[in-house]
Amino acid sequence: AFLKLLEMRSDSLLFRSGSFTTRLQVRQLINHRFVSVNGVVTTSPSFECKIGDKLEVFGNNSLRKGGLYSP
Repeated sequence: AFLKLLEMRSDSLLFRSGSFTTRLQVRQLINHRFVSVNGVVTTSPSFECKIGDKLEVFGNNSLRKGGLYSP
Protein backbone atom coordinates (compact mmCIF):
# COMPACT_ATOMS: atom_id res chain seq x y z
CA ALA A 1 0.00 0.00 0.00
CA PHE A 2 2.86 2.38 0.82
CA LEU A 3 4.60 1.79 -2.53
CA LYS A 4 1.34 2.33 -4.40
CA LEU A 5 0.95 5.65 -2.60
CA LEU A 6 4.47 6.70 -3.62
CA GLU A 7 3.89 5.74 -7.25
CA MET A 8 0.76 7.91 -7.46
CA ARG A 9 2.68 11.11 -6.69
CA SER A 10 2.71 13.61 -9.54
CA ASP A 11 6.53 13.65 -9.74
CA SER A 12 6.68 9.84 -9.93
CA LEU A 13 4.03 9.64 -12.63
CA LEU A 14 5.73 12.22 -14.83
CA PHE A 15 9.16 10.62 -14.37
CA ARG A 16 7.79 7.15 -15.18
CA SER A 17 6.21 8.52 -18.36
CA GLY A 18 9.71 8.47 -19.84
CA SER A 19 9.67 12.08 -21.03
CA PHE A 20 12.24 13.29 -18.48
CA THR A 21 15.68 12.02 -17.53
CA THR A 22 15.66 12.71 -13.78
CA ARG A 23 13.21 13.17 -10.95
CA LEU A 24 14.96 16.42 -10.11
CA GLN A 25 13.96 17.83 -13.51
CA VAL A 26 10.34 16.85 -12.90
CA ARG A 27 10.35 18.38 -9.42
CA GLN A 28 11.78 21.62 -10.83
CA LEU A 29 9.06 21.80 -13.50
CA ILE A 30 6.37 21.30 -10.87
CA ASN A 31 7.90 23.88 -8.53
CA HIS A 32 8.10 26.42 -11.36
CA ARG A 33 4.41 26.02 -12.19
CA PHE A 34 4.77 24.15 -15.52
CA VAL A 35 2.50 21.26 -14.46
CA SER A 36 -1.24 21.10 -13.94
CA VAL A 37 -3.45 18.32 -12.62
CA ASN A 38 -6.96 18.36 -14.04
CA GLY A 39 -6.43 21.93 -15.25
CA VAL A 40 -5.23 23.27 -11.89
CA VAL A 41 -1.58 24.31 -11.59
CA THR A 42 0.21 22.51 -8.78
CA THR A 43 3.49 23.41 -7.11
CA SER A 44 3.67 20.31 -4.95
CA PRO A 45 5.74 17.39 -6.32
CA SER A 46 4.11 15.18 -3.69
CA PHE A 47 0.59 15.87 -4.99
CA GLU A 48 -1.29 12.55 -4.86
CA CYS A 49 -2.97 11.77 -8.18
CA LYS A 50 -5.91 9.45 -8.64
CA ILE A 51 -6.69 7.12 -11.52
CA GLY A 52 -8.20 9.20 -14.31
CA ASP A 53 -6.46 12.46 -13.37
CA LYS A 54 -5.01 14.41 -16.29
CA LEU A 55 -1.42 15.60 -15.87
CA GLU A 56 -0.34 18.32 -18.27
CA VAL A 57 3.11 19.85 -18.81
CA PHE A 58 3.08 23.17 -20.61
CA GLY A 59 5.53 25.79 -21.82
CA ASN A 60 8.55 25.43 -24.04
CA ASN A 61 11.20 23.92 -21.82
CA SER A 62 14.41 22.11 -22.62
CA LEU A 63 14.13 19.60 -19.79
CA ARG A 64 12.33 16.99 -21.88
CA LYS A 65 14.35 14.23 -23.49
CA GLY A 66 15.56 15.18 -26.93
CA GLY A 67 15.79 18.92 -26.38
CA LEU A 68 13.06 21.50 -26.83
CA TYR A 69 9.48 20.36 -26.52
CA SER A 70 7.09 21.60 -29.14
CA PRO A 71 3.44 20.59 -28.73
